[in-house]
Amino acid sequence: QYSHLFLETQMTTQKPIQDELLIARPPDEYERTFMGPDEHVLVRDKMSIHPAFHVFMAAAIITGLVGVIAASGSLIAPIAVLLFGLLVWSSAATLRTTVSAENLHIQSGVLGPTVPVESIESAKAIKYSFMKYGGWGIRYSVFDNSWCYNMIGDGGHAVEVLYRKNGKLKKLLVASKA
Repeated sequence: QYSHLFLETQMTTQKPIQDELLIARPPDEYERTFMGPDEHVLVRDKMSIHPAFHVFMAAAIITGLVGVIAASGSLIAPIAVLLFGLLVWSSAATLRTTVSAENLHIQSGVLGPTVPVESIESAKAIKYSFMKYGGWGIRYSVFDNSWCYNMIGDGGHAVEVLYRKNGKLKKLLVASKA
């Protein structure tokens, strides 16, 4: 809700509105780790997957490990399966969107872009179909060369961001609960 307001106001007025939206709580661990020390957060949004997903992922990783250990007899393949499973698990478990006066930070698990606010040309709230991107998580659409960061349970709500990177117009969608 606030991210839509911030980005739409920023794009139409070209003036920062941090005084109106600054949230008083101190930075959390994510912000201390991934954001600059002088970046003041204007908007925070965090979506987490349903707890049953964790049970499913743990079972899938254990099943994969048992199968690979039984088939290969080596430790290299099971370690690769474990690392891949943990990467998928972490990238699907939490989606964070954080907006500061300087940057839009998107992080799905340990992956995601940082987009300078000054490079954003437009941002708008949209409804989308997860089918366009082939599911949930971090997805790429070959139809319009866009990236989507979404989660099960977002209801098809997202913010579509158009921005410039190295002179080229890029598009990304970020799921939102609002």
